Amino acid sequence: MSDVSARVENLIGFIEPYRDPAGIRSEWEAMMGIADLDETSRLKRFVESSTVIIRQLPWAVEGVNDGNSPFEKSLFEVPDFTSVHALAVCGSIVFEAANLPNYEYIRET
Repeated sequence: MSDVSARVENLIGFIEPYRDPAGIRSEWEAMMGIADLDETSRLKRFVESSTVIIRQLPWAVEGVNDGNSPFEKSLFEVPDFTSVHALAVCGSIVFEAANLPNYEYIRET
């Protein structure tokens, strides 16, 4: 990925089959948004301190998984975070937020 924290963000493509009981058919969506630089910088500081916060969670056990808890990955990669204001959204479901990439097993299928 070459354009990290872009000023204009887009999310275009198929999404998970949440409404299909068989879990087979996906739906398509598109979103165009513009980054809120002030909000992004404030929340980016919070994201960068997440390695400290993870070790303070109630289920974190000292000595287990480097103090990260048994539920976390052994190596935590700080995600890129951008707060955007949606300019246009097209799709049958409108979500409040998008968290990408999704879980590992979804990306592999």
